[in-house]
Amino acid sequence: MERIEEKLKDIEKEYLELQEGITEYSNNNLKSADLKKRGSKFGIYEQKGKKMMLRLKAVGGELSIEKFKSLAGIMEKEEIPYLHLSTRQNYQLHEVEFERVKDTIEQCNSKEMYFRGGGGNTFRSILVSTYTGVDKRNIFDVMP
Repeated sequence: MERIEEKLKDIEKEYLELQEGITEYSNNNLKSADLKKRGSKFGIYEQKGKKMMLRLKAVGGELSIEKFKSLAGIMEKEEIPYLHLSTRQNYQLHEVEFERVKDTIEQCNSKEMYFRGGGGNTFRSILVSTYTGVDKRNIFDVMP
């Protein structure tokens, strides 16, 4: 349990570093490449027009109706214009204003919708058929 709490503190620190980076970048005190280093592990990237794209993880490619309603409410509150349903089992919030990123992250996390591992050189959601290794039409069994 102690190890989990330490990891959560590390992630919180990384979120704060990302937020500081966004502020520094918006004030022209940080390069785009340096901002990308801070945000890519969360799936958070700069878009044209000095706005951000936030990539939410969709574990197993699913988003419940309750979470979808919560997400729609967050988007309305934070004036996020649109959502992109990705082929990578993620949901991307586009054209998020810099000053709204932190609140958007916090609101999504409070509803158990997370950004961690959403991009860069991190893990991805993997979804395979429940019949893998059983169905004769499968080429190979992906399970160990």
